Amino acid sequence: MGRNRLSRGKELVKNTAIVAVGKVCTKFLSFFLLPFYTAVLSTEEYGIVDLLNTYISLLLPIIAFQIEDALFRFLVDVRQNEEGKRKVISTVTLFAAFQSAIFIVIFLVIQQFVTVQYGNYLMINVVVSIFSGAMLQLTRGVGDNYTYAFGSFLTALVAILMNIGLVLFLRMGAEGLLITAFVSNLIGVCYIVLKDKVYRLVRLKWFDRGYLKEMLAYSLPLVPNYLSWWVVGASDKSIVRYFLGISQNGILSVSQKFSTAYTSFYSIFNLTWTESASVHRGDEDREIFYSQIIDMAFRVLACVCMGIIAVVALIFPYMIHENYAESYYQIPIYMVSSLLYSVIGIYSVVYIAYKKTDKIAKTSLVAAIINVTVNVGLIRYIGLYAASISSAVAYGVMLVIRYFDIQNIVRVRMKRSVLLTVILCMMLDFVTYYLRITWLSWMNLLLIAVFSAFMNRKILLKMLRAVRSKMRKE
Repeated sequence: MGRNRLSRGKELVKNTAIVAVGKVCTKFLSFFLLPFYTAVLSTEEYGIVDLLNTYISLLLPIIAFQIEDALFRFLVDVRQNEEGKRKVISTVTLFAAFQSAIFIVIFLVIQQFVTVQYGNYLMINVVVSIFSGAMLQLTRGVGDNYTYAFGSFLTALVAILMNIGLVLFLRMGAEGLLITAFVSNLIGVCYIVLKDKVYRLVRLKWFDRGYLKEMLAYSLPLVPNYLSWWVVGASDKSIVRYFLGISQNGILSVSQKFSTAYTSFYSIFNLTWTESASVHRGDEDREIFYSQIIDMAFRVLACVCMGIIAVVALIFPYMIHENYAESYYQIPIYMVSSLLYSVIGIYSVVYIAYKKTDKIAKTSLVAAIINVTVNVGLIRYIGLYAASISSAVAYGVMLVIRYFDIQNIVRVRMKRSVLLTVILCMMLDFVTYYLRITWLSWMNLLLIAVFSAFMNRKILLKMLRAVRSKMRKE
């Protein structure tokens, strides 16, 4: 049994490493282009694009019913069944095309009566995002993590190169960013369709109403869940724009970029963790396996979060243009929100593995209501702090609710000693960050590095042994 857990752990590490190759390089390269964006774009331009991206993330689950999530989960069950695979892929692809056509017609009609700035770009980016999400989930569902990784890499690389060309050299501003988003996602879709020969797996005769009914029963409860996530994570921008103006929305967007880079790091692991948890949900020792992986992930994610806060305290003046200086004070709060969000995601994989998506929607709604209430109630008094604090409070409440609810499905406990230690270290990290004393910030970074090595010593030792073993074989 122990050997079985070891092999599953190695499988998880291997898949995570494959996905990371495609994700990490481009995500962090894009992150380090932040100085370029803040120098070239005004706060208003940056705010407009970010707001449009927010609306795209709102429209996607409403239009596509989160059917791409069902595509992944149901493909996991039919990986060895070619007929089932064709039916699942054909059903989802044709359904997505139908939904996209309806959306285009409705959007064009509405546009005759309501003027939407950059409306056409909003429309085409929604449609291409639907198929981009579906194709990426398809590669994961069939276990082709290599194609997933390179498809993600290609999409991000094209986006980076086009942004440099259109925004920096052609000075196309917000329009350049929106054109880039469409073209890069389209290229990513085309690559996956050709690489995995998806065109051979989609036929009208393979469309299966029975599969569609089952998949919608799985995916529809995810729609209110994603809408609730949108309210928690993205409604801040709409509220800030209404009460404080579009310029402050640009400030808010920059302050979230650091936490976005962090959640990108988490999402790499979560993609493969979702697959592993689903594949091994029937194992006898699943509770031990789940607990070990979740404990390991929490230790790593907490240390990375504290490390980013410590580093930002030192590099912020050199990385961010002075026009966005206000964003400095929001960053740690958003980092904590992202840590809570990540831990929620790690535990929520249990819902996906056992197809308990109805429970996801119920717990998300509570967090959404809390977020909006706190944000609107405080924004007149504490400004931008209302947005960041409301997100942290909402994610905290959601984590507590889901943690105890998941115990009814499978018992996965969090170690109190680890949790309390992380909280104390995080408080010290915050104090040092806001004092803004250079030598103290360096000292804090050193202490966090030592603490992180101690907290994750088992992982580090295993990595060291693996390297030594490989060197001896060579």
